Amino acid sequence: MERQQPLRFKSDPKAYKWHDEVLGDLITGPEVIDDFILIKSDGYPTYNFSHIVDDADMKITHVIRSQESSPLYQNISTLRSFKLTPP
Repeated sequence: MERQQPLRFKSDPKAYKWHDEVLGDLITGPEVIDDFILIKSDGYPTYNFSHIVDDADMKITHVIRSQESSPLYQNISTLRSFKLTPP
């Protein structure tokens, strides 16, 4: 399989805010925003992209993840771009 350039999501460098049922209200500042990868150079999607599509397709309403996997700005950006409601 021929390697290609990864497909990146063009991020808007701004503050992202969200509410976590365990941690409360959270915010990420614009200084940590970058254009993250959706499809890797091997042609496969990243977890941060595929789980959003999968959750929406399966109509998931609640998700329990570790603190390291809490809704990052990547998740929020991707959800908003597809006009999806976060679970």
